[in-house]
Amino acid sequence: PRRSRSPRRCPASPQAPRPMSLAALLLVLGSLATPVAGHPAVYELKVAGSCDPRLHLDGLSFLLQGTTANGSPYWKASSDRSPPIFLYFDADCDASTDGEPRWIIDTDEPSLTATQDLDGDLKCNYLARVNWDDWTHPPEEGEWHMECGNDTAIDWRDHFLILLRKTTTITETRTTTQVETTTHEVTHAASTHAPPRYPTTTAPAKEAEVDPSTTLKSFRVQGACPYKSYLNDMTSNMLK
Repeated sequence: PRRSRSPRRCPASPQAPRPMSLAALLLVLGSLATPVAGHPAVYELKVAGSCDPRLHLDGLSFLLQGTTANGSPYWKASSDRSPPIFLYFDADCDASTDGEPRWIIDTDEPSLTATQDLDGDLKCNYLARVNWDDWTHPPEEGEWHMECGNDTAIDWRDHFLILLRKTTTITETRTTTQVETTTHEVTHAASTHAPPRYPTTTAPAKEAEVDPSTTLKSFRVQGACPYKSYLNDMTSNMLK
């Protein structure tokens, strides 16, 4: 007798990748937007207060590029008047093992694998620096040691720089819907039927409204001393 063959089974098709949940997607996007855990992402920085030979730095938009090997964020600015300029943290700029942590403004792109001497020259050469232990962000204002010389002479000076920051903010809005159940209550009298009585409702209180005409939307600085003259005519706008 012929032996019956068992029906062939088609090979199992590869399992399709499961779609990423919204929570996982937000987690990934959040990791890209916030390079340092627990800190808001400063996606743009602008410098103000440079010395005359470095005035091309003032007003440049330093845009967030990512993080270096030690987890610090770093920024890059592009200009038609100079090569790309970078702002980054270096724990030891000449790899001498006894260097002081600092934030650096330089034309050399920082290494993304080294944890010290990020420009790889075994020297502390840069446009400006400020000694600062916090590797998560540079100081918003402070004395920077800046190279203010020319092609024939090196001239290091201390200048008070201000870093104008723009940060990303994620706002979560939750809407709660309340369903109100109305009960019709009917009472019976001896000779007549009383009409249904409906419970009274109270309108929710309105939030206090701010009069836009009384809100200061921007202001301009005037009368700064010569040392802070770069603040004159600087316009500050209200953040929405």
